[in-house]
Amino acid sequence: MSKSIGNVLAPADVVKRHGVEAFRYYFLRHIPSYNDGDFSWDAFDAAYNNELANELGNAVQRTAAMIERYQDGIIGTIPESEHDSAPVAEAIADCRFDRALDHIWDQVRGLNQYIDTEKPWEIAKLKDTDHLREVLAYQVSCLLEIGELLEPFLPDTSKKIKHIFESGTVKLPQGTLFPKVK
Repeated sequence: MSKSIGNVLAPADVVKRHGVEAFRYYFLRHIPSYNDGDFSWDAFDAAYNNELANELGNAVQRTAAMIERYQDGIIGTIPESEHDSAPVAEAIADCRFDRALDHIWDQVRGLNQYIDTEKPWEIAKLKDTDHLREVLAYQVSCLLEIGELLEPFLPDTSKKIKHIFESGTVKLPQGTLFPKVK
């Protein structure tokens, strides 16, 4: 960007488009704090729709909806997280926020892969309630850890994720975390 060329971007315009959390996410993950970066509306919209709405928002929504549908909203015992969060902490300490978010997004994508592999909806059809409770509780554990790791970057999103799951019963959100836009 250059004022002399005239390709200036006002932060308020970006915030107006998808909100402050999406603004933070995009500029911390896709524009390195230690190097130059490129911005385009297409790239911003793609990151919002693909990463925030589809990958994170969908994982939260699917998990909450399945617990509500198959377990009357009761999560049960949430296992301790098994992921190594040290790489995120190290990246934050080094002010490599893009790398920290890359590590967090590896967990988001891993959770989505887990959901697609385990197919809780199929387990529900088999009426294997113990296994279903275990799978869904693991999903919640992952989401709570992701919410915790996101707190420095997306504090409102972090609070919303925790609010939905941390009490042991699902508090269904009104709408989705990040509604898709065209």
